Amino acid sequence: MEKNLKEQLKAIYEKVKCSKTRSCWSRGVRESALTILDDAVTMLDDTASRIEKWADLEELLLNGANNWPQFSYDGNALIYDVQIAAAFCTPSELIKKDYGRLGPNSREIWMDVQARALYQSAWLIRDAFAKLTQCYK
Repeated sequence: MEKNLKEQLKAIYEKVKCSKTRSCWSRGVRESALTILDDAVTMLDDTASRIEKWADLEELLLNGANNWPQFSYDGNALIYDVQIAAAFCTPSELIKKDYGRLGPNSREIWMDVQARALYQSAWLIRDAFAKLTQCYK
């Protein structure tokens, strides 16, 4: 019997959960990916059919947003600078940035940092999806 979409997303979730991380940034990216997948699973009903193409899965994960920056700015992820900084910074970076009260750098604000991380989270999910479906459609 073919898996439905909820089961497919749970399998992707487990694959992402097992991915190795070596930095605070990559742990934050993985946690963001897991949150995105978890939110998608809770939104679905049990009759949703399986997805075969990455574009269709990404559309589902974006939850109405056109792209990951819009997803970030629309409040679909973390909304406070201090939360974003805590999710993606090392302890020393947190101190240097006054726990998110100071900007991350001269070119970005914290929402931009989160959008960049969400984009990388999407690639992490895409890789897990590709391994499970054996394609990059």
